[in-house]
Amino acid sequence: MPCSSCWKAAKKKTKQKTKQTQTILKRCICKRFPSAQNGALAVPLLLTASLFSSLPQITFYEGKCFTGRKLEVCGSCGSFQDRGFLNRVNSICVQSGAWVCFDHPDFRGQQYILEHGEYPDFYRWNGRSDHLGSCRPVGMHGEHYRIEIFEGSHFSGPSLELTEDCSFLQGQGWDKTCINALKVYGDGA
Repeated sequence: MPCSSCWKAAKKKTKQKTKQTQTILKRCICKRFPSAQNGALAVPLLLTASLFSSLPQITFYEGKCFTGRKLEVCGSCGSFQDRGFLNRVNSICVQSGAWVCFDHPDFRGQQYILEHGEYPDFYRWNGRSDHLGSCRPVGMHGEHYRIEIFEGSHFSGPSLELTEDCSFLQGQGWDKTCINALKVYGDGA
């Protein structure tokens, strides 16, 4: 279970925005859920579905610390201006996938590689200014992937293989309280 303060905040925000809820709970996992087994991270089942999102997603904000107008992108975007968003970007939240962002439209200029996480100002992604003009997800080779989750650390104990999104692990027969290891398999990796 997440800590009581994160859980209360998450439940309150659930009614407002699911993505914010997932972000709050993910922060809680990173800081408060070390497992007793060799320091592995024990992931509460509540969050498992959000950790395996299949589409890369990134959100750009005009203001620092995720304020102001925003642009949500789930694939290549050759021009932020064509989507009604100015090139001024002061903060970024990468919900899933890895991304390459460019400071000019049409995938030109300085490149910035961003992985899952929050970037509250442009210094956090090593930007020289608050201008970005285009982005695209870093491609994965192949199309067929599967994930195998394990109760124990070092890929031990009971396991379950997933080949598509799963919003409720217990519905798939997973009756364990945590996940301590996982393997990702792909045809082109």
